[in-house]
Amino acid sequence: MPERLFDELRKRNIKFKPDADIGKISSLGIPATALVLVEPKDTSELITVLDLCCDKGISYRVIGRMSNTMPRGERYPGVLIRTTGINRCRLRDGRVYAECGCSLSSLVRLGSEGGYGGIEALYHIPGTLGGAVYGNAGACGTEICDVFISGRVYYPKERRIICVDNEQMRFSYRKSALSEAEGVFLDGELRLVEKSREEILSLIEAHRIKRQNQPKGVKTLGSTFKRAGDLSAGYYIDRAGLKGFSIGGAEVSRVHAGFIVNRGGATAEDVLRLIEHIKTRVFECFGILLEEEIQIL
Repeated sequence: MPERLFDELRKRNIKFKPDADIGKISSLGIPATALVLVEPKDTSELITVLDLCCDKGISYRVIGRMSNTMPRGERYPGVLIRTTGINRCRLRDGRVYAECGCSLSSLVRLGSEGGYGGIEALYHIPGTLGGAVYGNAGACGTEICDVFISGRVYYPKERRIICVDNEQMRFSYRKSALSEAEGVFLDGELRLVEKSREEILSLIEAHRIKRQNQPKGVKTLGSTFKRAGDLSAGYYIDRAGLKGFSIGGAEVSRVHAGFIVNRGGATAEDVLRLIEHIKTRVFECFGILLEEEIQIL
C-alpha cells in the first residue's frame, strides 16, 4: 500500500519522505518516525494528497510546525501532511489573506510593516494559522476568533471546498468547528486594525515580558492542558505538589507547572504516563478533570 502511494506522489512531483524522523520536527523532541511525511507546496497539492489517502484508505494527520503536537509512540503508522510550505500571505486595506502554513509571527510582522495590528499577542505562539484556527489559539486575552473573517475548508470524504465565516467556525475556548469534524483549513482572511509600527513593536515586547514566567531554552509543547474554569491548569498542578515531578525524561516544568518539558531522553510513553499522573493527582486533590490542550497523534 505505501509503495502505491509513493508512486502516485512521485508522478505528481509532490515532496515526501518515507520513514521520516519526526522527532526533529516536534518541539518536544521525543524520538519518533512516521510511515511517510508529505510536504505539499500549495493548497492544490494538499488537496491531492488528502484525496490519495482517502482513495487508498490510508490514515493521515495534517500538521504544521508540531509546536503543540506529539506522537503517541515511536512510530506513526500513517501519513503526516506538513503544511509549512503552504505559506503565501498578503495584506490589503487592513485585511490579511494567508494560507494554512503561515506562521503566526510572520502574519504579525506583515501587518506591522503595513501599519496594522491587533494580533500582537499571537506573535510568540510558535504555530501556524491552520493550527491556530483549528484550536482557536490565543494568548494574553487575544484569540484568533477575534480577527477571523472567513476561510476555505476542504472536506476530503465529500471532495468539496466550503467557504465559512466566523460564525460558521463556531469558535470557543481552544476549539472550532474543525476540531469536531474532518475538515482541513486551507486559507482565510483576518481583519486587523490601524496601528503604528512603534505601537505594535511595543505591544509585542510587552507580551514577551508577560510570558517570562514560561520555561525558556527547553523542549516543550507549550501549555499541556486547557484552562480549568477561571484558573490555569498550572495553578492546580502546582498546588497538587507536582512542579518538578518527573517520569523518565519528562518533567513538570519547575518554572511553570502548566508545561511538560523534555529534560533529556524523554519518550512518548514517559510523557503520556506523566499526563495521566497529573490528571489523576489534580482530580484527587480538587475534583477537577484536566483536558489536554496538546494534540497527540
